[in-house]
Amino acid sequence: MSVLDVLFTRALAEKLAHTPTIVNGVCPGLCYTNIRSNIGGLDVLANRIAELLFAHTAEVGSRNILYGAVGGPANIEDLRGAYIYRCDLREPSDYVVSYEGAVAQEKIWVRHFF
Repeated sequence: MSVLDVLFTRALAEKLAHTPTIVNGVCPGLCYTNIRSNIGGLDVLANRIAELLFAHTAEVGSRNILYGAVGGPANIEDLRGAYIYRCDLREPSDYVVSYEGAVAQEKIWVRHFF
């Protein structure tokens, strides 16, 4: 997930904090799939090397999505606006939790939805 994704997720979670809806961001990681089958040129080689070095199966990647949807810690409030990677709640970057990150988060929300 990019920083923008994390900021958007946190902003949406804040807006829905007083509802039963829980919003979190999930990163399945690089997975072996045919979703990139239309790439060409040198991108094919770069993609293949990245897959050999870093990718896991789509089944393993989907576990993160399932964890975000139905799993999690006993304290459900920990999942609101959380970033999930490898079936674990991860701490956002220092920028995301800083004052500058909060300002950027609000700008992203206002600019795209109003």
